[in-house]
Amino acid sequence: MDRSSALHRGARAVVLMGVALTIAACGSAGQSVIETTYWDSEGKTHEVMIEFVAPGVTVTTVDDKVVSANWKVPSGWSTMSPIQFNPPPPSRQVGLIPVFGQTGVLLGFQIIKVSGDQVITERFAKTDEITSVLSDSKDPVGVGIVLTYNNYMSLGNNIMLSPFVSLDYPNISITHTFPGGTSIGTRSNVQGTLGVKVGTAVAPNLAIYGIAGVSAMNETLNIRFASASSDSDTVAGGTLGVGAAFQPAGLRGFGKPMSLFLEYQHTWWQDAHFDRPAASPLFNYTVHREDNTIKFGFNIPIGDQPRAPPARTASMPLKAPRLK
Repeated sequence: MDRSSALHRGARAVVLMGVALTIAACGSAGQSVIETTYWDSEGKTHEVMIEFVAPGVTVTTVDDKVVSANWKVPSGWSTMSPIQFNPPPPSRQVGLIPVFGQTGVLLGFQIIKVSGDQVITERFAKTDEITSVLSDSKDPVGVGIVLTYNNYMSLGNNIMLSPFVSLDYPNISITHTFPGGTSIGTRSNVQGTLGVKVGTAVAPNLAIYGIAGVSAMNETLNIRFASASSDSDTVAGGTLGVGAAFQPAGLRGFGKPMSLFLEYQHTWWQDAHFDRPAASPLFNYTVHREDNTIKFGFNIPIGDQPRAPPARTASMPLKAPRLK
């Protein structure tokens, strides 16, 4: 079929970037151009120049991944209603963690860089008089896992709320060593956080969010004086932070799309108390700690993915300019 016969029949097929479009027009024939941009469910854009359009209803059969479109109507033409999808696409749920745009559980793995600032205060047990204050810091690398309920409970058009729980092995020991080789310090055994992430999408595959949560840490006080002893305590803390999540096109893990994240968190820990430890029975010790943590990792969904929605059409009634 040549170009003229295609125009006469009011139909033209276009294939670009894997999106198949079939244009069907009604009304008197008239040649013009519509610039069309489609967004699919993975945030990719597909731009198409439709070379023929006629007055009436222009119907485009779109790929089942298409969730929104923008038609730039030629100068002098007007639209009689917004673009309509049939059947309507599912809600485009992008935002907090832009992987799949769906509700479900995500499993994340993360590398953590902890910068811990610690102050150990020693007091004479009988009088509570301060006898020593020791300040130290350390910033090792640890690992962790995080479970996030990717909850697209919308607080607005593009604002989302997702609870999470994380469990980290910070691999951090902060020790003060005295001349002669004696020492006192703490080791963080494990820590976890239960909280929420609230954010918004700034692009189809990029989101920023805030973090708030309640944390807990188990730590051990190690004393190496004339004798040695170890005592453990579990303390609570509050965590605030910010983060960003990004879904690179085509990035997959375990056969499923993945999103990357980068976060900064600050945690204020409750003071840990170690009274009359065996290696220093005349003294009580209070450990004050604050952490600055950088987390980098990836998320993958748990469970089966939803089936693709059925194919649908996008239509827009067009009105041509009056002939002079």
